[in-house]
Amino acid sequence: MSYRQIARTLKMSESAVETLLYRARLRFKEEYLASQREGELSHEEALPLLAPYLAGKLRRPQAEAVRDHIATCAKCARRIGRRRLKEQRRSATR
Repeated sequence: MSYRQIARTLKMSESAVETLLYRARLRFKEEYLASQREGELSHEEALPLLAPYLAGKLRRPQAEAVRDHIATCAKCARRIGRRRLKEQRRSATR
């Protein structure tokens, strides 16, 4: 079924359908990774979870796993630091 068909059926815009499906896919991935997690997250597993982590949208076990990964991964720690700096700059200019 296309986004257009779904939008018509649900009486919403195509962009709203696209957003809802994106969020559903992301949530599914988060839940799947959390259920499969044994030990630490790999860099590849943690990377797509950084934005939801910063937004406070992960459940506690997922957030803890990402936090543990950030503590040991310099690349992710730098990425988190850059995002926080950007957010601080945005809020300071308002």
